Amino acid sequence: MEDGENSGVNESHLYALDGKNGKTIWDFNLGSGLKSSPVIVRKAKRTAIMVATTYSWVYMLGLDGKTLYGVDFQLPDKEPYYGGISGLYGTPIITPNETMVVGSSWWSSEHDGLWIAHLLKAKLEGEGIYRSVEKNVRKFYAANRVSASGVVGNITNKNWQIAIPTEKGELLIYDEKVRSLERLKMPSGAECTPFLGDIDGDKKLELLIASYDGYLYCYELSVKKAKVFIGQFRQNNTNQAEIRLK
Repeated sequence: MEDGENSGVNESHLYALDGKNGKTIWDFNLGSGLKSSPVIVRKAKRTAIMVATTYSWVYMLGLDGKTLYGVDFQLPDKEPYYGGISGLYGTPIITPNETMVVGSSWWSSEHDGLWIAHLLKAKLEGEGIYRSVEKNVRKFYAANRVSASGVVGNITNKNWQIAIPTEKGELLIYDEKVRSLERLKMPSGAECTPFLGDIDGDKKLELLIASYDGYLYCYELSVKKAKVFIGQFRQNNTNQAEIRLK
């Protein structure tokens, strides 16, 4: 939620509200806009709230609204990026092996693309609200605007893989195990999160993508007895936006 029209301060906050009476429990100042859905991430007995800001940062918050850590997705300092912001409009996801994936769609150029961050063994730097994941675990793939969220499953092999479309008409498939990116040409660009699941009961997965050209494309995948970890926007049909890690 954005605030500040009456105060003259342009701020955006994430609010936690009491479900019984609607009162604010806490609010977190994001420091920039909020264009995507927050996600609940559960691992064992720990729970965190994952939220992406429009100015490069993904935060992990505790249930008390305090920062656990952040991930800085500001563009690389080297040429041709020179450290510009990444406009994070899509909802980030996390794979079973704790790889975070989020697209950027600020510049409408090759300064936008796909961010990958391997968090499982990453070290944290700094303290308090400035506590963040070390930058060397991140990698940026230039691909123009990516505003969809990714899906995770056995897409082309038995490894956990991420599939996410670009607005320019590519399907990006990232193989988490071998850390490689495959780029497939689509008939049209897309900004909607795909659907990954067995829609016809043949025990094989299908990948459905709604595109700018007005068509819904269905691709049959070849992996038998394939698994799905995240198959759709906000994770399930009840829009719970919850990711469960082991």
